[in-house]
Amino acid sequence: MEQMQKLTDLEKIFAELENYRNNSETSSELNWEDYEFGKNFYRNVYREKEQTVTETAFINEKLRLKPGAKILDLGCGGGRNAIELAEAGFKLTGIDLNKYALEQAEINCPANLKINFIHENILNINYYEQFKAVILIFNHFTSFDRLSIKKLLNRIASALEDGGKLLIDIPSVSHARSLDGVQEWQITNSWLSGDFKQLVLSENSFDENSLVHLRHDYCLRLADGKLDKYTQTSYLYEPEALAQLFKLFGLKLVTAFGDWQGKPYDENAEQLLIIGQK
Repeated sequence: MEQMQKLTDLEKIFAELENYRNNSETSSELNWEDYEFGKNFYRNVYREKEQTVTETAFINEKLRLKPGAKILDLGCGGGRNAIELAEAGFKLTGIDLNKYALEQAEINCPANLKINFIHENILNINYYEQFKAVILIFNHFTSFDRLSIKKLLNRIASALEDGGKLLIDIPSVSHARSLDGVQEWQITNSWLSGDFKQLVLSENSFDENSLVHLRHDYCLRLADGKLDKYTQTSYLYEPEALAQLFKLFGLKLVTAFGDWQGKPYDENAEQLLIIGQK
């Protein structure tokens, strides 16, 4: 009898979450400026140390920067790339919109490293100095709509020295296409809505015409039934489209890779790593 009651309660929970999913009209785009959201995101969405080391090796090999070169890390988060690159001998400036993430960057940064961490919207960057390289890693580039990305590229072009490099890391169109219609259910002790036990439905959709990927996360707190919805919109690009976009701001697309190991980009790649140059 007790087992049957548990099954009945679980069915009610799933039904409530499904009903919310079908009827929710609340705007819920990820709020990168919100301190508490930043805390939850930082706890739950990250790349491991091993991946960070791989990224640094890629940057060293492909960007061919001299020791002491100045690098601007846009959307630096908790500083994982900035710190690793500073330890490799580069001079780093990191910018992020979320204050919690920057607090963690300051905490994570060894005392012997001097990294300039700035709390700012990267759309508003305006520098008195220029950089040998600008990096946007972990899909930050795709979070800006088509109009905003032009503003960002204009600012990046201004921040780069002549001959300076730009590195962008985004999901490929083919990968986003493969996620269309994919749903995942999980019961977890922590996710975007907070550090507590919750039932999460994640679902994906992809629009072939606009090349926009949507991910919705519906989070139901098991203790009291509180529901939250989070939407991440990703604006994707093929290399040819990025090359045309770069030209508008005096940048050229140098090469495209399909992963951090340096594999050339093709239609089956899950990632798109772009190196541009001013």
